[in-house]
Amino acid sequence: MARAVASGDDLYALLGVEPDASADDIRHAYRALARRHHPDMTPGLDRPDGFRRVAAAYEILGDEQERAAYDRIVRFERQSAEHRARPGPIASRAAPRPTGAVSSRGRAASPNPADHAPRQARPEPARVRTTIDEWRLVSVLGRIVAAVLALVVIAVVALIVVSADAQERQQPPPTIWCRTPDGWYDCWEATSPDGP
Repeated sequence: MARAVASGDDLYALLGVEPDASADDIRHAYRALARRHHPDMTPGLDRPDGFRRVAAAYEILGDEQERAAYDRIVRFERQSAEHRARPGPIASRAAPRPTGAVSSRGRAASPNPADHAPRQARPEPARVRTTIDEWRLVSVLGRIVAAVLALVVIAVVALIVVSADAQERQQPPPTIWCRTPDGWYDCWEATSPDGP
């Protein structure tokens, strides 16, 4: 909440509206007070921090969430003030010191029937799924793509090596020419029994 507002200030009274005022009523009251307290509009103002206090009050009451939080705080302070104003001994609000009596030895030894009632199991809180931010997602996807590309490159290189080896095996042996009385022939053909 704003620092320009003192902790004991009633923001509704500062703006001159009721606690159940609508957002439009609060806005209209703020604009009127801002014009009246603005240092440029009234230079001889005896209270120069009036505009800051009005602006800080509107900053809290103009926002729905801030206003709800302020209302809860005011309600709590009012209840605690009423509680402090109740008559009665001060010791009734403080826990007694252990006396060693049977009643101070735990729930099983307590004479209070409410202490012997079975405790209700608290439901386990729902697990909150952590969100993955975009950069982490991009990083993980980038690693996956890099791994897939590496596997593709390895597979392509392996196929090239295998096909080159297969081509070397399919080539016929080099031709060696031999001179025969009938002319030049391939030595393999010339020495074969079916020769030329």
